[in-house]
Amino acid sequence: MGRVSLQAALLFHLMWINCDDQGRISGDPDEIKYAVCPNIDHISKADIPQLLKELGEQRFITLYATSKTAAIQMLDWWEEQRLQWAYPSQYPPAEGWIDHLRYHPNPKEIISENWPPTALGSVLPNPLGSVLPSTSAPPNPPLKKEIRNRNRNRILPSVLGSTVTSTDVEATLKKQTESLVPEILTYMRTFFGYPESAKTDPIPAYGREGQAIKRMLTRGFTREEILTCWRNKVTQRGGEFVSMTWVNQDIGKITTAGAGGVLYGTRKNKSGTEAHKGGYRQLPDSEELRRQLDAHS
Repeated sequence: MGRVSLQAALLFHLMWINCDDQGRISGDPDEIKYAVCPNIDHISKADIPQLLKELGEQRFITLYATSKTAAIQMLDWWEEQRLQWAYPSQYPPAEGWIDHLRYHPNPKEIISENWPPTALGSVLPNPLGSVLPSTSAPPNPPLKKEIRNRNRNRILPSVLGSTVTSTDVEATLKKQTESLVPEILTYMRTFFGYPESAKTDPIPAYGREGQAIKRMLTRGFTREEILTCWRNKVTQRGGEFVSMTWVNQDIGKITTAGAGGVLYGTRKNKSGTEAHKGGYRQLPDSEELRRQLDAHS
């Protein structure tokens, strides 16, 4: 950032937070001005082309042409983002750039392409030119048209050219879910100090608990999120067993709190008082959660 002007540094962050899931935003100066910095007087529409040139020369962005307008790709996008779902961009990718997709084209189907993302995403060879590029034909067909045409044939759409049937997706998700359910149930037994060889068992109904776990996994929650919410409720109840059915009802209240960790909403106990007086309880970040969970496995 020390190699660009203060205006360029400010514009970069304002564009970054307005990008779509693939790290893209319009490269048209008019759209940039009125979308990301309409009330900042010291960045005018006339300043933006030169500021984009500065950012391109220092490899923060690449500016390229599409069939309708110029587009900008943030080159550090997949180094910084940790997304659970990533929908397609309305702009086609720049030449040499690889999209990472995981999204629902409809409630019953999931598309996953190049997922999970690699740490560096893609490397684009050419820095930004001195002027905005002229329009040219996009490397791929328009996304909306492609999705519409492929849905007619009952095939999942893909902006990367490959096709995945809904049967393949469902089989993969089912296999992943079935492998995690017994793992989570074993963890619950171990947490209460019951080895696999023990004749007694703290889990009253394996079928009911397994179904609740499956519902949470298919909703997109991870093993760590499910077990963390469950352990939090066990702690609230003084070490008593807590059913995953209850966890399934409340896990949707989890919200991401950035670098501060995960926040859980308050809940009234049997006496009617709040379980957490402070309003929210801050929990460790994901790396610390994994270490804690592995210690009890």
